[in-house]
Amino acid sequence: MFIKAWAHICKSLEDGVTTTLPSLPKDFTPVIDRTLINVRPSFESKVLESMSYFSDEKDGKRTMKPPPVGEICNDLVRITLELTQEKVEKLKEQATRETTRSLPELYLSTFVVINAYVWSCLVKARGVNEERPLRFMYAADCRNRLDIPKRYLGNCVVLINCFGNKTNKLLGRDGFINAVEILSDSVKGLGSQGTEALLESYIDGMKLVQPDTHVESVSGSNRLGFYKADFGWGKPVNHEIVSIDQYPAYSMWERRDETGGAEIGLCLKKSEMNSFISLFKHGLEIIESQSV
Repeated sequence: MFIKAWAHICKSLEDGVTTTLPSLPKDFTPVIDRTLINVRPSFESKVLESMSYFSDEKDGKRTMKPPPVGEICNDLVRITLELTQEKVEKLKEQATRETTRSLPELYLSTFVVINAYVWSCLVKARGVNEERPLRFMYAADCRNRLDIPKRYLGNCVVLINCFGNKTNKLLGRDGFINAVEILSDSVKGLGSQGTEALLESYIDGMKLVQPDTHVESVSGSNRLGFYKADFGWGKPVNHEIVSIDQYPAYSMWERRDETGGAEIGLCLKKSEMNSFISLFKHGLEIIESQSV
């Protein structure tokens, strides 16, 4: 919402003559009434307590300081990979061939199959010990659960944890379908839970995470439409999240010039990146050959 409104204003001022800010169309006019968020005050306190980095260590007051990050490795390589809509459909077909479940049990969305494929390739490329616990995180949009307008300008996302599996689940030949089934179950389960239940699940789940857990996460979505944001210079050439070199995360966006598919942004050590690209490309070649 903020990006779309910002782009609309900038494009309206591109003639260099207009000095007054243009009015926003209704679809881009943000709603900033926080009283629309109806959750128990005690629950809000519980959420803040669970996120210790939002509080000052000395007096417990809220702070806007970002959470601490580790040192950035010098041996990092950044890349953006593209998955066309055709390749996404091939991944969905592969999932239907490999699963032992009935098709109605699976939620084979573009989001699920792309993240399952990237996740399984990442775990293999990083050379993680097969006995380490696994954890995967993504963000869920909760505006519809809170019954607020889509134009609400605020953070209405909840982090979703997928854990309870070991790395060996994704290391074998069936790593992709196992990842699909894990993410499918997680996404399908969101529909039956309210916002408070999702937050409770996240908070309780964090307490169960073991110290040596291998964590991966995705930042972004293939539905945000950032490439439609025209600031007066035309469509963006590229979109990236610069902070993925600081966290165990990769980015995911829609493709610039095609409906469907996605762009995947990664930042890995050089050796891991070489391994990942090899696994990523080779896996797609095998899938395409099986669908011929």
